[in-house]
Amino acid sequence: MYICKSYKDEWFIKNKTMNTAVKHKEIIDIPEDIFSSLSMMAVAGGTSLKKYIEMILIEKAEEVRDTELYKKLLTQKNHSFS
Repeated sequence: MYICKSYKDEWFIKNKTMNTAVKHKEIIDIPEDIFSSLSMMAVAGGTSLKKYIEMILIEKAEEVRDTELYKKLLTQKNHSFS
């Protein structure tokens, strides 16, 4: 499911049926210099800007998830030795 804002400021909710997972769409504002840098990095990586940004966001989210899981495991380990 994703939400699109029309030019008349009316909100429309669109449902998408996905076989694997629910995906979300969001419009983001990126400064022009950052946009140019990301575009060059995407081209250097042989991918589109959209795919490159998606890849970066997914990697960062997994890092956070892994870090938080590690902290939780350490906390549980410390409590089990008390």
